[in-house]
Amino acid sequence: MRCFYRAWPPGYVAHEMSLPQSEFWLAFDGDNEIGYLHFWVVADQASLLSMAVVPELQRRGFGRALMAFLETRLADLGCSELQLEVRVGNAAARSLYGELAFVEVGRRTGYYSDTGEDAVLMSKALDSGSTAE
Repeated sequence: MRCFYRAWPPGYVAHEMSLPQSEFWLAFDGDNEIGYLHFWVVADQASLLSMAVVPELQRRGFGRALMAFLETRLADLGCSELQLEVRVGNAAARSLYGELAFVEVGRRTGYYSDTGEDAVLMSKALDSGSTAE
C-alpha cells in the first residue's frame, strides 16, 4: 500500500499474519485499496499497530469508517480496551482519535526510530454494545 513513505521489511506481513493475535484488514473501493488496519488482540486487550488511508483519500471519513469497523470487530472478539501509539506531530490522527473518545494516557520518548519522534499513547475503554460514532 502507498500509505506510508517507508515500506515494511520483506516478510513482515506474512509473519504478522501467521501470529494468532494479529489481524490485518484491507479496505477497498472496487478493485482499489483505500486503507488498512493492523491490530493485535491478547485476551481482552487490543492494540492498534497501524491504520492508514491512501493519501488522496485522507480527510474524507475513511479513517473514521476504519475505526468504526475496528471497534465492531473488537466487540465481536470481546475486547474491553483498545490502545494505540500515534506520532506526537500527527495532529490529524490525534484529532480523529480524540473525537472517537480516546484519551492520552502516556508518552513514549523517542519511540519512532526513523525520526526519534515521541509517541502519544492513547486508550479507549470498549464495551460489547458500543461502536465508533
